[in-house]
Amino acid sequence: MYTWGEAYQRCNSRRMRLVSLDNPDKDYYISSEIDKYRIEFIWTSGRRGRGGQFVWGHGGPVQGGYTNWGRTGGAGTPQPDNREGGEECLAVLNRFYPGDGITWHDIACHHKKHFVCEHY
Repeated sequence: MYTWGEAYQRCNSRRMRLVSLDNPDKDYYISSEIDKYRIEFIWTSGRRGRGGQFVWGHGGPVQGGYTNWGRTGGAGTPQPDNREGGEECLAVLNRFYPGDGITWHDIACHHKKHFVCEHY
């Protein structure tokens, strides 16, 4: 498992980038794989940009398009919640919190998670 920065570098060294879940089909496919292989969580390319809004690795806004933010988190509030302060990276969690499905969460980038790369 890797921090967000380490995962970013591993994808970049292969001339790829961390996955951007910018449409429902891609999100469904990745969520299905996470579910099938019982993966607890993965990093995406999502990261807080200027103004505190999340952007994908290709530069497109997260909030401006398709989203699948979790309905709950460690504080019991909808995502993104910046609960720990400094939750700058976007991860997909697999039913990590009771009542939540396979959804997006803002997470501090130093945590270690699996990751998925994609071609750009």
